[in-house]
Amino acid sequence: MNKSGEFDGCSFTILGAGRSGIAIAKFLNGRGFKVFLSDNNPEASLSYLNPGSLKEENISFETGGHSEKVFENDVIVKSPGINPVSPVILKARELGIPVFGEVEIAYRFCICPVIAITGTNGKTTTTMLTGQIFQDAGLDARICGNVGKAFAEELDTITETSVIILEISSYQLEDTLKFKPAISVFMNFTEDHIEWHGNVQNYFNAKFKIVTNQDGDDLFIYNADENKIREKAKTLRIPKAAFSFENKQTELDGLKYSTFYKNGILFVKDGNFTFELIPRNDIKLIGDHNTQNFLAAGLVAYSYGIPIESIRKSMANFGGVEHRIEHCGTLNGIDFYNDSKATNFDSMLMCLNSFGKVVLISGGQNSTARIDVIFDTVIKKVEALICIGEMKEVLAEKFMRYLPVEIAETLDDAVRISFSHATAGIPVLFSPGFKSFDMFNDYEHRGSEFKKSVKKLINEND
Repeated sequence: MNKSGEFDGCSFTILGAGRSGIAIAKFLNGRGFKVFLSDNNPEASLSYLNPGSLKEENISFETGGHSEKVFENDVIVKSPGINPVSPVILKARELGIPVFGEVEIAYRFCICPVIAITGTNGKTTTTMLTGQIFQDAGLDARICGNVGKAFAEELDTITETSVIILEISSYQLEDTLKFKPAISVFMNFTEDHIEWHGNVQNYFNAKFKIVTNQDGDDLFIYNADENKIREKAKTLRIPKAAFSFENKQTELDGLKYSTFYKNGILFVKDGNFTFELIPRNDIKLIGDHNTQNFLAAGLVAYSYGIPIESIRKSMANFGGVEHRIEHCGTLNGIDFYNDSKATNFDSMLMCLNSFGKVVLISGGQNSTARIDVIFDTVIKKVEALICIGEMKEVLAEKFMRYLPVEIAETLDDAVRISFSHATAGIPVLFSPGFKSFDMFNDYEHRGSEFKKSVKKLINEND
């Protein structure tokens, strides 16, 4: 279904042969549209590109650069990884060619409700938990976007009774125009991606595009503990609900639905009635940040009409998300945790504050982020620091006068060195705090390599 029919007869250029680019190219081709796929990177570096499959489906493509063929079609669909001020995008706009993102195009063809979840941190866990609650309740919920499949991959198999549970980033939101989720969720906001958006306000504005087209038939769910989000939410004239870990009841008054945390219990409030959602001790995931994630997911599910007992059961069974404080092995009483998804300091601090003392492996792609933000917590929590990646010397210089610090050239080395510093009861925590692109394809690749290194160490010491 093409909601408006505005793309009838159009031809499409897809920029970027990553997961979402391949998905939208195949979807549009399957619907009878002429499609051309272009990627600036060499073919050998494109893990999602299968030339044979594209040729079988008669999808023409190029790699190693964008030729003039890019501008021969009616519509351009860009990967979220392509900067909006890159030369190819600027030229397209000069030529008057409309440029959209994969999420925007997929939404135009989507026939079921969309629940969209964004935020600087916590969105993956919240998306996965929300999807699990919906699926356990018997709903045809599809988890996609920044986690799982690309949005476009789900379009051929959904029905009107399905529901899309979409994790969406600021990059993707910036490329939306008519995107209108039935429920939108804004988890939290801290400074990140400034090199992309230019400044903090641009980043915030991109995140808030999640509500741009929502109206009286929709619902916006937000974190009432975050001043910047809360104050912006007050200006919106759409149905709203909120969650509060800090139990800010005055900020929840007047909302139809809310969830909050008090005395070790998560509650849901429906008008004047308050119900127990789940005791915190029944949740497997550690950390205050995960309490917030559960409050958000529970609020989405309750507002969608899922019974509390069903929500509670799913929450109690939920085991977490790969690469987010993921236990990945024990050797001689020393536990190893993979928190590769910590690509910024805020996420790293949330993780550190979930533990007592740790041996920390940290570092990654060069960044202008101020290390002072993590200084006090690292000094308090870290027994020894092992530094990796492009930031290793900077981190080592910052902390070497205050705690044992070593530099590792590889993850294998980092794991071995960390084990030599750890003792029973003090875990090894891999929480980088920086992006992964200096040494790895993405945080998932980085986390998988860490787990391989841990497994290798354990096998060698069995």
